[in-house]
Amino acid sequence: MGTDRTHYQVLGVSVGASTDEIRRAYRERMRAIHPDVNQKSTNDSQRMTEINLAWKTLSSPQLRRAYDASVFISSSS
Repeated sequence: MGTDRTHYQVLGVSVGASTDEIRRAYRERMRAIHPDVNQKSTNDSQRMTEINLAWKTLSSPQLRRAYDASVFISSSS
């Protein structure tokens, strides 16, 4: 996506967040930028894509483990 933010930062949750916390954060973020709710938002399609990708990755235990391993191993190198 061209950003240096992690999926956790995109959703505004900690690395140790539970699946329920991640779900709540995802819904809050999506509701805040959804055009049906926030008509002032111009073109938030990139943000929506970023939030959806973060949700897809962090909501799956297998994808989350792989993501954590790739992000936190590469950042410590």
